[in-house]
Amino acid sequence: MLERLLRQHASKVDWWRHDIWSLRLDPHIPRREHEPRANTAVRWGDITPVWLREGTKFYLRLQMESGQLTWSTVMQHRVNTARCAAFVAKRGIDHPALADGSERSLRSLALDFGIFLHHWQRETPGRAEVGGSLQPRTINKNLQTIDLFYRVMTDCRTEAAEALDDARWLALTDSHARMFRPGDRPRQREVREADERNYINDTDLSSMLTHIELLGLPTEQTRTVVRDARQIELTGLGHPAVMRPWLIQAMTGRRASEVLMMDFEPFSDIPGLDAAAVPEGGMAARLRYQQTKIDAAPNTILVGRDVVEIIREQQAWVRENWQLGPADTIRYLFPKTTGNRHGTKSWETSNYNHVLKDFSHHLDLRDSRGELLLYSRSHRLRHTKATTLINAGAPIHVVQRYLGHLSPEMTMRYANPWELHQTGESSQFVSSRRRPDALEGYYELAA
Repeated sequence: MLERLLRQHASKVDWWRHDIWSLRLDPHIPRREHEPRANTAVRWGDITPVWLREGTKFYLRLQMESGQLTWSTVMQHRVNTARCAAFVAKRGIDHPALADGSERSLRSLALDFGIFLHHWQRETPGRAEVGGSLQPRTINKNLQTIDLFYRVMTDCRTEAAEALDDARWLALTDSHARMFRPGDRPRQREVREADERNYINDTDLSSMLTHIELLGLPTEQTRTVVRDARQIELTGLGHPAVMRPWLIQAMTGRRASEVLMMDFEPFSDIPGLDAAAVPEGGMAARLRYQQTKIDAAPNTILVGRDVVEIIREQQAWVRENWQLGPADTIRYLFPKTTGNRHGTKSWETSNYNHVLKDFSHHLDLRDSRGELLLYSRSHRLRHTKATTLINAGAPIHVVQRYLGHLSPEMTMRYANPWELHQTGESSQFVSSRRRPDALEGYYELAA
């Protein structure tokens, strides 16, 4: 396998024709400066029929080279294509045109595909149990993927037939671009209402923050924790470089990828501000993070001294472990700790979440309902931060700017009456509970 990949790296064949796509091994694949899944390879060899596999690769090449899609979306397209492959195999379809070409037959086929997805059963573990059905949003995304695939391939059928050396693509008609109707899936992205399951209450978050130090504690040290009203000794997990980004998520509400891919020196001064004179709980620096999810969205926020201190601790840890001088830096603040001698690779969210999940089971911390508190569900920290700011009276346009949302509608999903009524602001254990007056002038200073 290694020899095959090395041959691919040196190959003169167009990058998209290979059955293994890897940014690490093929410099020709389009990429952004910062890719959250840069270390993830995509394998196409097991997708059949061949016409669907090769057609999808051709389609993704067009979309990626034109900037319509990014590397981070390729894996999901591969998953969606695999489901479509299972559908055409079940129906015995072995032609890109799918049916006789009539709009009626294609429309019937599109409806059947939607039904097929509704009855899909997972075969590999994921967020839900093995054998669980797909969520409606996942089904909609799958339909959207195949819809757009056939729209593009219909428009580019001549180029596809030539590039793939398969004249069958010429059989596509305008009917293939109309297989799916607006009623088959939401035409616009659904803005979901706030869900209390995504909010961590003060008691649970305080407990999680109290015990997070165990994640960074050296493995030869122990700490006493209370479990089922009994004191027990637990060993540290020795992951301070995972503990710190989780804390930054809790304090700032950033997404995991935004924190993990931060530059080694992510701070810039706030014009006209004397950091030494900033009062307790005030904004002391401007933090830059990697905004890889939403184009044109902001990529800076203001942070307090607590966040500054955590980042300075991480910088010192990196300098010690990478044997850097006082003025030396590497690319990322949270570099991957194995196979990364030059510090050019950051932690990926999948590995980060794996460590956090192991820690959650190691600690076995429970909420008031007796359910396991999963540190790996770190996106809940973003929901909690947003809800806390809104509940504390921060203006919507300020919260929108702070979260990096492009519309106030997205921000308002966190203003849920249940939470406004039920949550209190008694806790002062983390800067996320900062009073709204501490955000005065935030919008202008963060820009």
